[in-house]
Amino acid sequence: FASSSLHHAATAPRSAVAELGVVRRLAMRNLLTTLFALMLLIADASATEKKGFAGSWFFSVGNAANFSLDLTQTRNHIQGYHTAIAHRGNRIDAVLPGEGKPSITGDIVAGVAHIRFHRGYSDATGEATLTLKDNKLEWKITQSSGAHYLPSSCIEKNNFNSCDCTIGCDN
Repeated sequence: FASSSLHHAATAPRSAVAELGVVRRLAMRNLLTTLFALMLLIADASATEKKGFAGSWFFSVGNAANFSLDLTQTRNHIQGYHTAIAHRGNRIDAVLPGEGKPSITGDIVAGVAHIRFHRGYSDATGEATLTLKDNKLEWKITQSSGAHYLPSSCIEKNNFNSCDCTIGCDN
């Protein structure tokens, strides 16, 4: 009986040590899982940031008007092409890839793209800003002359489904 008590007393600390080891392994596994998940979130955010203004952006105002931009970004330089369709398709202003120089060029300063654009059907030009807010693109003309059918201002909503636009036409 005495040897049985001694044996039980001797194994109790080993059991506590074993349980402590299991707890430490579980804690380490949880820590590593959390760190891995955090690294994935940071990588995803970084990839989103790196995309910037590059890509195809589409704005639609019901059946009345559409506006799209195809943009590339190299560091702080931006360029691309536009298509603007207004008055239910009766007015179209477009410069497409393969039809000459990009219709949009500019530079990005402090997260805002300051661009110059020329229209597809005339030599008229203008300036606008592009701003990204919560992965939504905001377009705003700051200066223009001549007739055009590009929106004066436009904020993409719902990722390519609809937007709030003010279609402007200078005469």
